[in-house]
Amino acid sequence: MMPTIHFLFRTRHPDVAEFVDPIPLANFEPTNAPQSLMHGVIHTVKNRSELTILLVGETGVGKTSFLSLLANIVEGRRPDTFVQAHYQSNEAGGSCAGSQTQEAMVYEFRSRNGILVRVLDTPGLADTRGLALDDLHKKSIANAIQQHITTIHAVIILANGTLARLGIATDYALTTLSSIFPRSLEKNISFVFTNVSNPLQWNFQSETIPQFLHDAHSFTIDNPFAMEMRLRQLCELPQRPEFEKRMRPSVHNTYTETIDELVSLFNWLNELEPQPTTEILTLYQQVQDIETRIEDALASMEQDSTKRREVEKIKATAAKHGVSMKTYEAYEKVISRPIWSQVETSRHNTLCTVPGCYSNCHQPCNLEFSLDPESMNSCSAMGFSRFRLSSDGKKCEICSHKPDQHRHFNAVWQNKNEEQISVDEDAKAKYLTAKSEKQRQELLLEEMETQLQKFSARIKEQTLEIGRLAEQYSKISLSGNMSAQIEKAIRMLELHQETMRAKGTSEEATELERAVKFLRDKLSVLKKAAHDRATNLTGKVVDFILSAW
Repeated sequence: MMPTIHFLFRTRHPDVAEFVDPIPLANFEPTNAPQSLMHGVIHTVKNRSELTILLVGETGVGKTSFLSLLANIVEGRRPDTFVQAHYQSNEAGGSCAGSQTQEAMVYEFRSRNGILVRVLDTPGLADTRGLALDDLHKKSIANAIQQHITTIHAVIILANGTLARLGIATDYALTTLSSIFPRSLEKNISFVFTNVSNPLQWNFQSETIPQFLHDAHSFTIDNPFAMEMRLRQLCELPQRPEFEKRMRPSVHNTYTETIDELVSLFNWLNELEPQPTTEILTLYQQVQDIETRIEDALASMEQDSTKRREVEKIKATAAKHGVSMKTYEAYEKVISRPIWSQVETSRHNTLCTVPGCYSNCHQPCNLEFSLDPESMNSCSAMGFSRFRLSSDGKKCEICSHKPDQHRHFNAVWQNKNEEQISVDEDAKAKYLTAKSEKQRQELLLEEMETQLQKFSARIKEQTLEIGRLAEQYSKISLSGNMSAQIEKAIRMLELHQETMRAKGTSEEATELERAVKFLRDKLSVLKKAAHDRATNLTGKVVDFILSAW
């Protein structure tokens, strides 16, 4: 069960002689002002006693620091009494390029007049450890919402205001997370641009914001909490005895400017209608279902395409050089090869993700569910009792592929017998009883052509199904076009790839190259599917008009 962190203790404010008890809500007008917010007093409309905020942003943009700022302001603290308000055990180690927040976490802060401010701190997306981690982070967000939150007043997106444009990683992160945001949430989204105290310092070009967020409100903040923490660190150095005296006014001025901006933010929150989270959870399940069905259709289409290419090759050889029993056996082997599909299971399993490998390597897996490739080293399929070593390290006992080429799925690969294109037994009998080699050649070429037409028809059907699912996705999700989302994922992976090569980590760069190729192939299929679906629908409209005449 995911914990909710409460910061509800009463504290002495430096400007208040006694401890302050919650002030009745009815004593205030619903418009916030700097002086009241400095004392931890928040005014709300419609007798609201709580505000719920979803805090998002790419890895390293400062969500943790902003969260602590919000907690301290809500509880009426001044900079010299600021305290850390982030749950430290939820921090991940390693480079700041990997998400520092491991899972979605709910924090609750109560203002001095009793308003509960609830913040869902989300893991940073665009994690350099892989796109699979982003899927895990989305799942973590959905779980936290399901367990703790019934309505959301706003989604606050943090972005670096010193940059001229939205970074590739931020653009990808927004599009990815917005895939589980319903369109009803569109007016409840705002940007907070960090590291800038006012619009005059803002270098950002608003036209680089994704189209679906063009109308979002924006605020600018140079975080005084981060400045205060840095000041305290510097003041501990022996060579800086006068540092606090000189820098304290700078922190105070930034704090004052931030209070003004947060007043605007809380007044904006008062204008919003809270949105039920049931729609987010429903959309998350719908999106997951659509993505699973698309992946399944892609897998089937890839297998059918491979079979078709192999049959075409055998057919070309048979037409040129004639046929033999070996020719027929090669053809029969291709046709009889099973088509694999993922079937949902109640527990998670370790499956190989190498293209063309459909191994259920450990089912069910006893490890805690994870999409982190590194965790697969601990799966018993790669364990000491079952692994074998080669020149390039540990390999899976079942499929011989590397541990990081495996993932957890709540599914297993299963043979789709009902969709299998099988050898025509009547045609086989005619082939075997044919009187001459020429007759056998003609019969086999005819049989292969029939099977090729079946493959082509089924691939076309699968393409149209992918197009239909992608269109369904674009209608329900705020981020819209699935192809655009994949294009952004490709750009982000290519950026990570360049970084890996610059660091000399060629193995990681090679893995990213494979991931990029997979996404490019998927993008190509999606674009063709969209084109074929549009053409198919146009054809149906024309047929309808002609029939009406």
